Amino acid sequence: HTVKRIMLSGLNIVSVILLSSCAEGAAQKKAKDPFVIDAKTQQAFDKWKKQQNPQIIKKYQQFLAKNLKHPPTLFEISYNKHISNPECLKYQFALAPQNQWKNLVKPLKLLEELKQQKIIHNYRIVSVYRGKEANECSRGAKASKHLYNHAVDFHVFDENGKYYADDDLTIQNKLCTYWRKNGKKLNLGLGTYTSN
Repeated sequence: HTVKRIMLSGLNIVSVILLSSCAEGAAQKKAKDPFVIDAKTQQAFDKWKKQQNPQIIKKYQQFLAKNLKHPPTLFEISYNKHISNPECLKYQFALAPQNQWKNLVKPLKLLEELKQQKIIHNYRIVSVYRGKEANECSRGAKASKHLYNHAVDFHVFDENGKYYADDDLTIQNKLCTYWRKNGKKLNLGLGTYTSN
């Protein structure tokens, strides 16, 4: 399977980017449940959470709950799936500074709207905030919107919660149609990727 990763980023709309590739031997691989967190990542998250200020966590979750119908979990707003280099794993989880919390609301509200309108059926957030050190270590773009808590990367799945087939462009076509109609007024950028 090919995982389609989509990013919403705040500020200026730049363009719609479509990149695609086929994962070699993907047909032979057994599809993993996209919503299950593996044990190693769960342990790393639990360890990171114990080191955080519970009052800050609670305050951030309350802020998101106040502004969103379906706020993401703590795992979703702190996790960075793109960090795979062992030297960078110390940056796998992080929370944005409080003065950047509001930056996340607009992309998350749009994500809710896309699901409500059935443009996307199921999604899982895989990257939101990325601090400077994490961004450098994971070789992120120097001007990445993740640095300011403006971007949301997420995987999308069909109505059955399964990965889309390699040659299925349904979701990309739906999103591109939506962006052609609404992108300018939303003032948000959209990029679609294939990613493993």
